[in-house]
Amino acid sequence: MYNKLIHLIESKQKTIVITFFALFLVLSLSVLKDYGLNWDEEMQWKQNGEVAATYIVKHDQTARHDLIKSTEKYHGPAFEIVLIFFQKAFQLKDTRDVYLMRHLITFLSFFIGVVFFYFLCKLVLKSWKLALIGCIFLVLSPRIFGDSFHNTKDIPFLSFFIISMYALLRFHAQPGYKNAAVYAMVSAFAIDIRILGIMLPALSFLFFGIDSFYAQFYKKKERFYVKKFLFYIICLITFTILFWPILWEGPVHHFLMAFKEMSQFPWNNKVLYQEIFIKTTELPWHYLPVWISITTPIPYLLFFLMGLVFIIQQIFTNPINFIFYKREQQLLLLSFFLPLLTIIILKSVVYDGWRHVFYIYPAFLVIALYGLIFMYKFFKRKKEILVLFLTLIIGTNLVITLQLHPHEYVYFNALAGRNMKEVKEQYELDYYGVSSKEALEFILKNDTSSTIKIYPERYPSYLNTLLLPKEQRDRIQMAGFYEATYFIGQYRYRYEEYDLENKLFSVMVGNASIMSVFKLTDTDRRKGIPTSCLPEYQ
Repeated sequence: MYNKLIHLIESKQKTIVITFFALFLVLSLSVLKDYGLNWDEEMQWKQNGEVAATYIVKHDQTARHDLIKSTEKYHGPAFEIVLIFFQKAFQLKDTRDVYLMRHLITFLSFFIGVVFFYFLCKLVLKSWKLALIGCIFLVLSPRIFGDSFHNTKDIPFLSFFIISMYALLRFHAQPGYKNAAVYAMVSAFAIDIRILGIMLPALSFLFFGIDSFYAQFYKKKERFYVKKFLFYIICLITFTILFWPILWEGPVHHFLMAFKEMSQFPWNNKVLYQEIFIKTTELPWHYLPVWISITTPIPYLLFFLMGLVFIIQQIFTNPINFIFYKREQQLLLLSFFLPLLTIIILKSVVYDGWRHVFYIYPAFLVIALYGLIFMYKFFKRKKEILVLFLTLIIGTNLVITLQLHPHEYVYFNALAGRNMKEVKEQYELDYYGVSSKEALEFILKNDTSSTIKIYPERYPSYLNTLLLPKEQRDRIQMAGFYEATYFIGQYRYRYEEYDLENKLFSVMVGNASIMSVFKLTDTDRRKGIPTSCLPEYQ
């Protein structure tokens, strides 16, 4: 029975893969409108994409001045410029239309990334079934999926990092001018989303050095491709400058300044980490490893550890073979561990969990798939057990994702705490303020007044009004605490409840509220503004 099922699956490979991606696309697009705006979206649109796009089109003194003075000039604008292109192409004026388009294109970039993740896994593991399982693991990673609609920085970078990893392996396996040009273009685009993409060309230098040594030592001319590699470098520099307008004003100077800002980003606020509010410049070395461990499904973590053992075993068994022939595994290990070690050693500023290093997650998952290979060998005579185990994992993750919707980005596993109320006292929950949309929709639904005065604790509560239909948006007026009828609390920089009398509504994840609506009373006004509740938008 089992063998017949496997034979049937093998015979329907193309149908199964296409069906998965079709379902993934259709179902995801059906929930596109469920997500609110995050803290950075307006800034990314106005101060990054729009400024860069205006400079490209007008290229006058005013546009040049605005670009050079922009606080976001060193945040790669490549993807934001694409979003501006679609905005202009479809002549979108209303903020709701613009933001929905931005969410659509951001998700489509993730969808393309998942498609290339399939190609990457198939190239590395030589199995379409493992590649498909890898894609399912990626899609059913709640944190990643939840961000895939509204995070225009970390998700597009993750996607183009996947594409670049695939292009890197193709180029070094088949070093030709076409592969070099394609690899240069996609890796340059990744760099121009986040400068951390420079890691891929750095790894290419390493791999080229290994290949050159191998070619000289073993007299293998096919692994000595100096001209093609130089062509790649020239194309990479050209495309990197082309996709990043600030580099037109001085490529070396501005690239070095961008790299400097990345390594020590000037954000000196505090984050909640293990029950303590800590300055981002003073975070402990284990900040990222812990965040990854508590927000990744536990079975993935176990598979990763087994995959790591599997790869390390190969290294010690035959180190020479690993150095010269295991390019894929070298890429995976370096892509995952090198960024983490660099951030820890340089003490770079990170915050809001581990979203800044989402791009290491594909390597994590492919290593986890090696763990599946390890398990397959262990269950060789009882493959049905492994199939049932995988089915249980995928089914459980699907249920969790559906239960959390549309708050998948607030997912924590059991390692973080016994329940979400306990987790809330230790870690940031909706730091991006995406659930502000639901708070505003609740107020609009339950208050029929033509003008509704709201005091927002944090900027996202103001920003999310721009995602509402115009007739609803026009009813909302942001007011001072003593004039407002409603207060929206985000719980950022605090985990305790607000000392306010009349809570009307909370957005709940488990037993923890991540956004709350209060109707202000005279008693509340006499007590004054709750601690740490000054709105940044003013």
